[in-house]
Amino acid sequence: MGELTKAMERIGLDMRVSAVANDTIGTLAGGRYHNPDVIAAVILGTGTNAAHVERAQAIPKWHGLLPKSGEMVGISC
Repeated sequence: MGELTKAMERIGLDMRVSAVANDTIGTLAGGRYHNPDVIAAVILGTGTNAAHVERAQAIPKWHGLLPKSGEMVGISC
């Protein structure tokens, strides 16, 4: 994941990737790579997954360091 994070930093995208968990998160990350205004991704297939960008402060169970951007990815399945 280090190389992916470095590549995003080179183009000015304020996003650190710790793990790519599923196709929905990958779709959201790809969408934000091309357009920083993208806020959600949905996969409709055998199953249905959705991911969205959420402010870390709005997540009661968030106890880690806050991202520089103030955002993190929340997943709804």
